[in-house]
Amino acid sequence: MASFKDVLKEKEKIEAKPVEILTGLENINIPSIEATIEEAEQIWPILEASLDPTKGFGLAAVQIGIPKKVAIIKYNNITYHLLNTKIVKMENLVTIWKEGCLSLPGKIINTERFSNITVQDDVLGKMDLAMSSHGLLPIIFQHEMDHFEGKSMLEHQLKPFVRESKIGRNDPCPCGSGKKYKKCCLNLNK
Repeated sequence: MASFKDVLKEKEKIEAKPVEILTGLENINIPSIEATIEEAEQIWPILEASLDPTKGFGLAAVQIGIPKKVAIIKYNNITYHLLNTKIVKMENLVTIWKEGCLSLPGKIINTERFSNITVQDDVLGKMDLAMSSHGLLPIIFQHEMDHFEGKSMLEHQLKPFVRESKIGRNDPCPCGSGKKYKKCCLNLNK
């Protein structure tokens, strides 16, 4: 596959040629800057050609080496062209099982995302998205917006539950008395 820069070097009109998706956090954790509509119109066809819908739902320009706030999402037979999108409202934090990223191949994690969001986009305008009516679309938008900010899904990874160890009746009392818990503070904590 050609790189984006190689495609731009061609003098002829940019064709929708797929380019290599960059992998690794060092390549994608770069904050993007706002883009013009003219820049986005050059980038969108390349993103569309580069996104394999059997492997993912969205692709941000930074994932092909362009730190611009441009992305596409293909979900439920609809293609969304994103330009300078911002999340302006988030509600209802939920657990998402098995989130992945094209730039982190093979890495599947559980994350926490918001099920209801409102986004403002230079092309799409204001959109209210809810999992109850739009399926995974709000999650996909949040994932792509993270790329705009130089973040990855790893920053939303669900922390494993750690159970605090219980004090046994015959363990030393945590108050420091040197007595067994059952003879010291056990009955005070009830």
